[in-house]
Amino acid sequence: MKAILRYLLASCYSFARRWVNPRYGGDVMWTTVHGFLTPISFIAAGIFVFFIGITGIKDYSNSSWPYILGLAMVMLPIGYGLRKPTKNAIFKWGIEKEFKSLSKKQRRKRNTVAFLFFFFGFYLFMYLGIKYIAP
Repeated sequence: MKAILRYLLASCYSFARRWVNPRYGGDVMWTTVHGFLTPISFIAAGIFVFFIGITGIKDYSNSSWPYILGLAMVMLPIGYGLRKPTKNAIFKWGIEKEFKSLSKKQRRKRNTVAFLFFFFGFYLFMYLGIKYIAP
């Protein structure tokens, strides 16, 4: 699991280095952390929606507020609570040094993995939301 997270974090770092322009005030670390934690938050929200759907809680409420509050309680701790450990992992695992040793082809592969990781998390959240909560 650590190897997978390390590869995904390195992919997000490569993607951030590609798209952030430091001359205009862009921060590579913030973009890396945000790009890594957002899909994980989407996946956690999808799991939350799945559990709401299979337990039948959605049948007791006509309002959307329980869903919104529940998603906030799931997504915010992941998005904000894991920022510092993620940033520390970048330095601990030497991802910056690893990025400098990559070839152009390897960087393209990593950018593609980061792109697919982001949209996989978003797609999973949307799919589970439509399947288990939509009427």
